[in-house]
Amino acid sequence: MSEDDKLIEYDALLLDLFLDILHDLHELYELSAKYEGKHEPKKLEELGKVLTSLDPGDSIVISKAFSHMLNLANLAEEVQIAYRRRIKKLKKGDFVDESSAATESDIEETFKRLVSDLGKSPEEIFDALKNQTVDLVLTAHPTQSVRRSLLQKHGRIRDCLAQLYTKDITPDDKQELDESLQREVSNPRVTPELSMWRCTDEFRVAADVIHRNSRKDAAKHYIEFWKTIPPTEPYRVVLGDVRDTLYHTRERTRQLLSNGISDIPEEATFTDVEQFLEPLELCYRSLCSSGDRPIADGTLLDFLRQVSTFGLSLVRLDIRQEDWSEERRQEWLLAELRGKRPLFGLDLPKTEEIADVLDTFKVISELPSDCFGAYIISMATSPSDVLVVELLQRECHTAATLEHGMNPPVSPKPEWRALLDGMVVVATEEYRSVVFQEPRFVEYFRLATPELEYGRMNIGSRPLKRKPSGGIESLRAISWIFAWTLTRFHLPVWLDFGAAFKYAIKKDVRNLHMLQDMYKHWPFFQVTIDLIEMVFAKGDPRIAALYDKHLVSKDLWAFGEKLRTNFEETKSLVLQTAGHRYLEGDPYLKQRLRLRDSYITTLNVCQAYTLKRIRDQNYNVTLRPHISKEIMQSSKSAQELVTLNPKSEYAPGLEDTLIKTPVK
Repeated sequence: MSEDDKLIEYDALLLDLFLDILHDLHELYELSAKYEGKHEPKKLEELGKVLTSLDPGDSIVISKAFSHMLNLANLAEEVQIAYRRRIKKLKKGDFVDESSAATESDIEETFKRLVSDLGKSPEEIFDALKNQTVDLVLTAHPTQSVRRSLLQKHGRIRDCLAQLYTKDITPDDKQELDESLQREVSNPRVTPELSMWRCTDEFRVAADVIHRNSRKDAAKHYIEFWKTIPPTEPYRVVLGDVRDTLYHTRERTRQLLSNGISDIPEEATFTDVEQFLEPLELCYRSLCSSGDRPIADGTLLDFLRQVSTFGLSLVRLDIRQEDWSEERRQEWLLAELRGKRPLFGLDLPKTEEIADVLDTFKVISELPSDCFGAYIISMATSPSDVLVVELLQRECHTAATLEHGMNPPVSPKPEWRALLDGMVVVATEEYRSVVFQEPRFVEYFRLATPELEYGRMNIGSRPLKRKPSGGIESLRAISWIFAWTLTRFHLPVWLDFGAAFKYAIKKDVRNLHMLQDMYKHWPFFQVTIDLIEMVFAKGDPRIAALYDKHLVSKDLWAFGEKLRTNFEETKSLVLQTAGHRYLEGDPYLKQRLRLRDSYITTLNVCQAYTLKRIRDQNYNVTLRPHISKEIMQSSKSAQELVTLNPKSEYAPGLEDTLIKTPVK
């Protein structure tokens, strides 16, 4: 069996398990698969008729089911990637058998390429690794979160799949794994306690000092958690002090952010990561010296690495400030930056807006510098926007950090830049002529996508627009991109590319060869073209046409057809530039997308027809009997499902169905 066949096998196994649970999904899946096979619009209409005949509760079940199948497809892909890595290592002879082959990334191969291909010395690689930084990004959008219980379930499914295809599995093992998979697919704490006394003299002295100096009257919020630790348990004494200091650090920071002052002294907190690491490293040395290295090299070593990697604050805080005034001219700002005098005194008159800005920088200056990453200036349009921030940062004695990679990108040729400069001008004009100058574009956008419906739902962390009274230009990027992604059209990604490429080729037919040369030898350009090609691979103008047919007024159909023609022409030009056929450069990606298409198409059709029912009160459907009655009765009835959202402004169940159908 080939490596790629493994992905198909994993996906088919999970699909069969899932369809065995909800038998009535077979009809929907087969219709969707037939459409993906020949792309016949007629199959979309047949699929739509079946979906619109479902009652509201069943619509929610169907949309949840196909969303779940997308998650299962992702798990199948993860296991297949691990399988490919094992096979690669076995072929290299690194391991005796498949079961002992590692699945982690081939960092060794990366080192070899750096040395052999790029001429880097081992010392340079080591120095670069020492200076690597890792920043976590915590999303502010709850719609992107995944419950821990679901993540744990996915982990168990992943493990079962990986074990099912090992060479030495017995029939009994296979049956047990099959049953485990069945349970996990059908059904959408160990707290070890250890008290140790064995330690080094250095560690015991430190623990005794901490115990003698501990505050017996310290008020804690969690009484049971903060019971007195006896001195005979030195590790708990030291780690208990770490816990207390972390608590004070968090509370002091919270009070400073809330009130500007704190009753917790700074000396009772950690002010840098070295202070945090010191007691942890003391624990590690003591365990190793006392014959407990296996314990030291377990979760403690993992935690030390995590602290060293992510620092005291875990995540660097990006500072975002809205709409800096352009009135402060660049000349004045540059002069102030060159000068040494203070920018303002304590008696500076402050409006509410000015106070908000200065208070933000005051917080930056009071917290450790490693708590912060980039400073994001929303709606910035000119150099002075950046200069203002730089000036205020200097005033608060903060600094920026630049990171350099070991392999800087290839410098583009001057003629490449010149060609792109001209293409950018044309692309910008094309984009604006459609989005801002086409009289009925906004009307088409709001009819052809679920933008308005999702904007009214309470499923996001912030408003749809930055300014309630603004037009499309005030839409947040997520809202703008998300709306077009849901219809598989992705218009903001490719809209201006076609005109730019046509301009370049019309200006000089030899420019097509230059673009192809840029794709082969300029990594930046190649990555850009590959991303556009990937977006086209995920898109389907026939799905967008389905939305148009049922949601857009007939007098705008021609406009939608014009955009879809542009889609196809631009895709052709992108492929000409890349010099290959559709995803020929990445057949694995092509296969992964194909496996997901049938699930995504069902969700698209469900969403389009749900929007039709929401917008057209005269759209009548004939309901069919409930699906999979045994499943509905064993969990929640359809009536219970449709009453989960009693405050919805739409008919029962429709909003919940719409929430479940976003295509990621």
